[in-house]
Amino acid sequence: MIALSLMKKILFIICLCLIGTLNGKADEQEKNARTLIQSSLDIQYTNPKQAAYYAKQAINLIKGDNKNDLKAEACLALSNAQKFLGEFDLGIQTLYESLDYITPSNKKLEGEIYGMMAILYCRLSDYQQAIALNDKATAIFKSIGDSAQIANCYNSRGIIHTYLDEFDIAESFFRQALSINRSNKDLKKIASNLNNLCLYKGNSKEKLEFIKEAIAINKNLNSSWSLAENYNN
Repeated sequence: MIALSLMKKILFIICLCLIGTLNGKADEQEKNARTLIQSSLDIQYTNPKQAAYYAKQAINLIKGDNKNDLKAEACLALSNAQKFLGEFDLGIQTLYESLDYITPSNKKLEGEIYGMMAILYCRLSDYQQAIALNDKATAIFKSIGDSAQIANCYNSRGIIHTYLDEFDIAESFFRQALSINRSNKDLKKIASNLNNLCLYKGNSKEKLEFIKEAIAINKNLNSSWSLAENYNN
């Protein structure tokens, strides 16, 4: 009886050690995946091909088909890189896959995915679908009170309407986004909104002031990519 009891204790300890090892490995994989996702996002503008590689590596690190928000985030990062590579169809496919991984409670991530879908459908000139998905993303962010993401949706919606040559509607959405971002003191987003307000004809004097302010902000932020867009405008 004593020997049997000792054996059970030994087996129990071995099981705990194995569980600890597996948990430790899972934690390490999660940490590495997060690092890869961030690395992907950091270079999406300058090196989208490498950004896509990092995102794919992150996806491969996260095993299984269960609900996993981190895997959904990796898919979102990949679709972002695919957007910059001009692979719009692939980007949309990646986003639909990501919806399978989101946990039902993560409304913010769900909204970000629908928002990115809207951008990609716009790039494919499917403006009706782009507007529908943008509306869906906006509704989600309004339901959770995320003003920064609502501003992002308004900014994207404005861009959709510029493609449709509906400049009055576009301006309305850009100004709403600008108002929210000024309230949030989000300088990077303010500069982006100001730049977008200069994508079409209008009050030249006002637009010149907009672009001057955007240039000043981006110089202060040392944002060379955005500065190039400002000077192009």
